[in-house]
Amino acid sequence: MRLRRALKDRIRALADQHYVDHILEWSAQKYTASERRILMTQWVDQAWESIHHELQQTIERSFRKCGITVAIDGSEDHDINIRGLVNYQVQLSVTTSDMDPLDPSGSDSGSDSDESTTSS
Repeated sequence: MRLRRALKDRIRALADQHYVDHILEWSAQKYTASERRILMTQWVDQAWESIHHELQQTIERSFRKCGITVAIDGSEDHDINIRGLVNYQVQLSVTTSDMDPLDPSGSDSGSDSDESTTSS
């Protein structure tokens, strides 16, 4: 929550400042939809740059609690704590030793079933 609030507040402050600095253009509706989207992208970038150092520990903790940055081998699953899911347990249907890291589909890497040979 703290991160979201800080980011939204900073974006709002940047937008408000731009509006004040360019009141005539905004009043005359001189910004196209495309230009407004570009401005929003710039404000999000500037807001993130200004807060990500300040809130680095909060960001890292949030990513761990969601399971985004825990070890894939399951050794850090105890750090996952998703609000609303009491006693959440990670359940894997495939072990990491069975997975081919170069095959995102998770299919058996030794299978050649897609290849067909015909003799003429």
